[in-house]
Amino acid sequence: MQQGWEWLSSPWVLVLLALFVGMVALRAHAGGSEQRGPFQVHTHTSSYLKGWNEGRLERRSSDHYSVRYRGRLVSFDGPLNDYSDQTRRYGKRLNAVLSFAARPEVLVVNVGDGNNGSYYYLLQVVDAQVQAKWLGKDRRGVAWAMLDQPRPSGKRSYQPRRQHHERGSLLQLEDRTLLDLQDLSLYQADAIFDPGINHFAEPLGASPDRRSGLYISFAEDGHYQLLLVDYHSNQLQRVAIDRQRMRFFDWTVIDLAWVEHHYRWKPDQAGHLRLVERPEFHPLPHQGRQSTHTMGYLEYEIQPVKPQMLAAMLTLLDEHYPVEQLPFDEREQARALSGPDAACEREIRIGEQIIELRFSGFSVANLTLRARQPSAHRLLMEIAAMIDAELTNGNLDPYFSAADLPWTEG
Repeated sequence: MQQGWEWLSSPWVLVLLALFVGMVALRAHAGGSEQRGPFQVHTHTSSYLKGWNEGRLERRSSDHYSVRYRGRLVSFDGPLNDYSDQTRRYGKRLNAVLSFAARPEVLVVNVGDGNNGSYYYLLQVVDAQVQAKWLGKDRRGVAWAMLDQPRPSGKRSYQPRRQHHERGSLLQLEDRTLLDLQDLSLYQADAIFDPGINHFAEPLGASPDRRSGLYISFAEDGHYQLLLVDYHSNQLQRVAIDRQRMRFFDWTVIDLAWVEHHYRWKPDQAGHLRLVERPEFHPLPHQGRQSTHTMGYLEYEIQPVKPQMLAAMLTLLDEHYPVEQLPFDEREQARALSGPDAACEREIRIGEQIIELRFSGFSVANLTLRARQPSAHRLLMEIAAMIDAELTNGNLDPYFSAADLPWTEG
C-alpha cells in the first residue's frame, strides 16, 4: 500500500502542488475605508501564497476596491472584454479608484483587466443617483498621469491603485484620453496618436494654455523628439531635438525644466501655444551616471561618446592618479574600436585597486568605468566626482557624439 503513494514524492508533483497553492488565495479582509465627497471608498485586501518551481513560497497581498453611495454598492454595466459584445456588471472589484481635491464630488475608476480589456469610468451623483460615464479604455493595463502636475521621475513606475490627487486638474488616461476636471470635458486623441511615443516615459507636462500634453517620442529615423498633442484640436506638433547642443544622458533625465531651457511657448495663428526653439541658450554640461550593478559592481557611465573618449579618459586619469596600465594589445584595441559595433575593454591599477574601462558602440555608444571589488568603490566615487568637474568645465566635450543610435563618424 505504501508503494502506491510513492508518486506523491515525485519532483514534478511537488512543483505542481507548489504552483497550485500559489494560485489559491488564503483570505480576504477589509483594508480600510474613507469618505471622499458623497462616496465611501472601501479597500479590500486579499492575502495569498506565491510559489516557485523549487517549492519556495512567499506570502503576498493585493488590493481591490468598491465604492458605496448612501450605504449602497455602486455598480454599473460595462464591456465584458475587448473581444466580445457582451457586457457584465462591475462594482464589487474595482482595479483603481482616483479622487481629486479639484472635484471632490467625482471619482474615476478602472475596471476589467489589462490582458483582455481595461476601462475607465467617471462616477458622479446626478439627481441623487450615481451615474457611470464611459471615459475610455487603456491598452496597457492601468496607467494615468496628472499632466499639470508631472511626476519628477522620468520613467513610468508602479502607481498605487488608490490615489487622492491634492493638486492638478488635467487627468490623462493611458496616452489618448484627457479629462479636464475643471469642467469635466473629455478629449480623445485616437485619430492623431503617434506610434513613436515612448510608453516607458512619464508625460513631461501640459502646455500653459492647458490644451496640449507634452511627451518624449521617437522620430522615424529612431532619434529622440518631443511630441506636443493638442487634445482640443486633434493636432500634433513634432519638435526636433538637436542632440549636439541639447544635451542629456538619456531620456529619463528630460523633464519640463529641460524643455523650457531649450524651447519657449509661442502662440500659433489660432492663438494656441506651440513649442519653438529658443534663439540663444547655453548648452547644459554633459552628465555622467553612477549606479550599482546587479552583481554588486559600482559603475560610472557617460554617453553618447566617440571611441576616442577611451584614450582621452586614460589620459585624464593619468594626470590625476598614479596609473599603471595593465598589458594590452594596441593593434587589437585599434581594430576593436573601428566600426559601428566598436567595443573595447581596458584595465588599470591605481595603488592596490583595479578599475575597468569599457567602451561599447552597441545601442548608444558609452564609456563605463567599473569597480568590481568593494574595496575599489571609494576610489571610483572619487574618480566620478573628478570626471563630473571636467564635464562641467566642458573639457571632454570634443569626445561626445550627437548620435542617439549606434555611434557613427560625424
